[in-house]
Amino acid sequence: MRSPVLDPSQAPLPLRGHAIDLVVAGGWRLPVRVGEATVAGDVELEPLAHGAGMPGGVLRCPAALEWRSARGLVRREGELTLRDGRLVLVAADEAVIMQRRNFARVRCAVRVAVVGMGAGEELITRTVDLSVGGMLVEHAALLTIEERVRFSILLPDHGELQGEGEIVRATPFGHRAVQFDPMPRSDEQRLARYVMAQEREGRSSAAYA
Repeated sequence: MRSPVLDPSQAPLPLRGHAIDLVVAGGWRLPVRVGEATVAGDVELEPLAHGAGMPGGVLRCPAALEWRSARGLVRREGELTLRDGRLVLVAADEAVIMQRRNFARVRCAVRVAVVGMGAGEELITRTVDLSVGGMLVEHAALLTIEERVRFSILLPDHGELQGEGEIVRATPFGHRAVQFDPMPRSDEQRLARYVMAQEREGRSSAAYA
C-alpha cells in the first residue's frame, strides 16, 4: 500500500496558463507556464525566460514540474524534450504531494556526524531511521533533550547534507531523535528523493514523521 504522501488522487493539478517551476536533473530550474496537454501524459511548457531551451544542448533529460498547493509541494516527473521547437514534459507521471510532515520515516543506517552548538565533541554515529523532518540516531546518549545541534548526513548516491536541529526525544537504548530545522528547498528535495527511494525498497517504518 502506498504512503498517503504519494497518493496522486489528492494532488491538485496546475491550471493551464499558470506559472510553475520546471526542475531538471542537476539543479537547473526554469519558470514555465503550463500549456496544452498533447498525447496522454505529455505536457507542453512555455518558458517565461526569453530564449530558454534545453540545458547544455541535450536532447532529452529527466525533469519534473513543481508547484505549491494548499496541501503542500506537488511534483510531477517525466522526461523533458524539444518538440517542434517547444519544451514538452513527456510521459509525465501522476502528480504526487510532497508534504513535508507526512513523509514516511524509513529505517536506514547511514553515517551521520552530530555536534552540540554549545561545548561538545563531534559525535560520529549512524541513523536508526530517517525522514524529511528528522532522524533517530544511535549511540548518542551524551546529547540532551532540547539541545541544539548541527549535523552532517552522508546519503548514499545523494551526497552530504548538512543542517541544524534540536534533540526532541531520548530512548532507553541511548538513541536520540533530532527534529530538523527548515532546510533550503534543494536540500529538502534531495532528502525527499532518498527517503522515497528507501520507501520503494520496503524500508518504511510504521511511524510517520
